[in-house]
Amino acid sequence: MMNEQQWQDLQHRAAALIEAHNKDCSPLIKEMVEEIKELQAENDRLRKALSSARKQNGGHNHMSTKLKDALYE
Repeated sequence: MMNEQQWQDLQHRAAALIEAHNKDCSPLIKEMVEEIKELQAENDRLRKALSSARKQNGGHNHMSTKLKDALYE
């Protein structure tokens, strides 16, 4: 997982690439940085949801009897 410092470094490198190279690549790099932002936010949401689900479940991985029976059929 990318920490905040790594994220800042990546953004600075992307900005430097945009300035140093052909402006035609600028939209692509910006799009990729935005995609990374969105994926990081989604990853954070999923981690929180998983943590919350584990807390609600008491930290156990118990399946309901009906679900277990259905899976084993």
